Amino acid sequence: MSGQRSKIVGILAGTVMCSMLLSACSKNPGYVTPETRRVAIDRAAPVPPGVLRYCWEEPMVQFQPRGPGLDSDGIYYHPAYVEVKEVKQGRWRPCRKMLSEVKGETRNER
Repeated sequence: MSGQRSKIVGILAGTVMCSMLLSACSKNPGYVTPETRRVAIDRAAPVPPGVLRYCWEEPMVQFQPRGPGLDSDGIYYHPAYVEVKEVKQGRWRPCRKMLSEVKGETRNER
């Protein structure tokens, strides 16, 4: 009888320990929920004198469809594909001043 009683006490103690462990892991009182802040900019910041802004100019490409067939030696077969040729490379260039910058206003004030 005492062997069975010690088994029951062990099972109860294990159950209590597991429930304490799980309840301690599920609650985290030190957790802080992050805030979402939205920032709205009403107008663009003025560009200081002497500052030159650069804009990215996209490269120019040309698409040429190529049909299926054999290579120039007549040995290897290649499927149909579209060849992309770069006509002009992309580059950074000084930006043109926008009308609103020349007038000293922002886009929203037009």
